[in-house]
Amino acid sequence: MSHKALGIYREPEFSPGKVEADAAILDATMAELKREGVEIQTIDAVSFAAGTPPHVDLVLPMCQGPRALKRLAAVEQEGAIPINSALSIRNCYR
Repeated sequence: MSHKALGIYREPEFSPGKVEADAAILDATMAELKREGVEIQTIDAVSFAAGTPPHVDLVLPMCQGPRALKRLAAVEQEGAIPINSALSIRNCYR
């Protein structure tokens, strides 16, 4: 059985001057998962927040906005394992 992972890019407003660097971190991580046989998908936070959550086993979120975190919580409720949960991300707000 193949595992599925979803990577969610950070919103540009939370990465001033670091959008490309943040994306590169997620892309490199997802590439490693792919090398291990995991089926991967990446999505921007706005599209993730607006769409139907895909069924995945693992979520690697870099998103921080409230709409994306609400959607992330829904994906967690469906059984996906987050590398950082919506709650842990919210607890990092300043």
